[in-house]
Parts: sequence; C-alpha cells; structure tokens
Amino acid sequence: MANHTILSSDLRLRYELAHLDTGRGKLGAGKDSRMALINIGYYLRQLVTLCYLLVAKRPRIVHQSVTCGMALFKEGSFMWLSRLSGARVVAHIHGSTLDRQLQGAAGRRRRLIHWILRMPDALLVLSTYWHDLLVAEIPSLSGRVVVLPNSVAPEVAAAMPAEVLRAPGEGDDGLMVLFLGSLGQRKGLNTAIEAAALVRQEVPGVRFVFAGDLDLERDRALVSDLRERAVRIGAIQFPGLVTGPKKLELLRGAAMLILPSRNENQPIAILEGMAMGLPIVATAVGGIPETVEDSRQGFLIAPGDAIHLAVAIMRLARDPELRLEMGRASLERFRREYHPDVFARRVGAVYEQLLNGSARLEGVGAGRAA
Repeated sequence: MANHTILSSDLRLRYELAHLDTGRGKLGAGKDSRMALINIGYYLRQLVTLCYLLVAKRPRIVHQSVTCGMALFKEGSFMWLSRLSGARVVAHIHGSTLDRQLQGAAGRRRRLIHWILRMPDALLVLSTYWHDLLVAEIPSLSGRVVVLPNSVAPEVAAAMPAEVLRAPGEGDDGLMVLFLGSLGQRKGLNTAIEAAALVRQEVPGVRFVFAGDLDLERDRALVSDLRERAVRIGAIQFPGLVTGPKKLELLRGAAMLILPSRNENQPIAILEGMAMGLPIVATAVGGIPETVEDSRQGFLIAPGDAIHLAVAIMRLARDPELRLEMGRASLERFRREYHPDVFARRVGAVYEQLLNGSARLEGVGAGRAA
C-alpha cells in the first residue's frame, strides 16, 4: 500500500522512481514465512532484478519494505546489496509481529536481526510504539528512526466525503458491521464471530460482513469452522477479498468498522474506515492506540475480549448520534494525519535529508517525521 501511495503521489514529479515488486503472486498464497520452493523462486527472480536496477539505474536511495518472519532475512539481503552499490537505504517497517520476533530472538539469530536493522540509513516506523521499541532494543538507531504513519490508496482518499452529515449505516437493510482484513487468528476472526453471536441475540437488526481472504494456510480449518458457525448465527456474509469499487461500496454502507486483532502494526483497514467517516472498534495493540483514541474515534478493547467487543458494537448500533460524532472525529483525524498528501510530504522530507548527506535525521524527537 505504501509503495502504491508513493508511486501515485507528487513524489514521482520530483524524483525518478523505479519499483521492484517483492511480493508473492497467487502461487505463493498461504506460504508466508515458509521455505517453499515457490518462495525461493520468487526470491531469486527478485534478487536478479534488484541487481539489474542497482547497476542500470544507480539509485541514490533504495526504499525497502521490511516485514517479519523469514521475509525479514530476504529483505536484509536486499538492503545489504543496496548499501554495497552505494545507495542510501530507507527501511519501511511494516511487520506486524516484528516486535515479538526481535524480543524473542537469542544468540546468532538475534545478532543477525540487529545487524539487519542497523543497516539502513533511515527506518520509517508507523507509530511511536515501534520507534521506542527499536531504540530501546538497539540504542545506536537513535536519530535514524522516524515515525511516519500509514496512509491509504489515493482512490480511497479521493472517495472520502467532504464531511459526515448523517450517522454511518443509516439505511433500509439494517446496520452493517464491517470487518475488513485477512481471515484468521491474527486478525481476531474468532473473537469477532463470538461477538457477532452476542450482538445478534440483543440487536437482531445488526448484520455482519467479514471481507477478506485466508490469512495463513494453518488457519484454514479454523476459518472453515467459524464460517459454519456464522451460518447458524445468521446475517453474516463472507464476500471474500474485496478491492476497488466493491471495497468502497462496503465502506460507504457500513455503520462501523471492527478489527479485533491479536497483533498489528498500523492497519490500513482502520485508516480506510476513518477516511470514510466510520467509528472504529479495534484492539489496543501495536500502533492502533495512536491511531484511534478510545471514546473519540471509536472504542479500544483487549485482544480476545468478545464480550467488550459486543458491548461496543451494541452501543454504537443503538446510538446514531454517537456514530455521527465518532465518524466525524475519524474523518477529521484522517484528513489531518493520514491523507496521502501528508504521507508523501513526510516521505519527501526524509528523502531530502538523506540526499543532503544527513547522518542524523531531524524530526524524531517526538517520533514524528517533518
């Protein structure tokens, strides 16, 4: 998402941008963080393409997304090659479980992770939670870590309303609660289904839409069981992965967005909900508490707490004025902090400091990019 936002922004008018897609195609679906043959093939192809770009384009900056799990070591090799070529490296930290990986590593594995994270000239993180964690774990990173919150695709920002004029979800077919994210344990699907059962008992007019694809192959049996339970609960839909106009249609029709994740960095789905003026009900993990202020843009709960998730949903479902107030607060904060124009300006400020030879980045005192 960050790559798409950068490539679609005004930065393309100021810099020559070349993009190397380091993701997996359909053949790699469900094989995250595994030494599968298809993943090795993707890696070798990406490695060859990167070497070509480093020789042919001679980039002054390489902007690398950094995730977690086995992918972290692949991304580390890319950054190492980029540094060897003479480029300055920006690591954009997106991994939702990198904190656990970093804190749980020991011995040689820990030293390798530290080496990878010390390699970049700048590390962009999505919240002060990650800024403080990295500097505490690796003090030498102080002055190189900049908090740069996520944004959304330009097409989502273009569709956002000028203002919220009525309570979200006011329609003729019942209030729709939208879950937007991959289906599995990490995003708290089991918690959400349990909460849906409680809500449907008390407020039968509420319906649920769980939009997303399978997160990990190991969750397939769990997701299948949860879908069967959803049929028994009733008024629950699973439209699969939604993109483009279909996603916008769901966001426009929703009364609220829920995301009861076990761990996160800063979810794009929450920002998309805020862009469309929705109240948010999510868990207080990772960078979410810095994005959603409890009782302001929505409600924050503990991971796995289906009862409080249900209570928050029912409170919003029964109070149109509260949905209107929180929806307006979401839109206002999105426009101020997370709009793609704000994101691109902050990225550009980091680029300029690196191009001017800065060894220590400015604007990191409070974690914010300039």
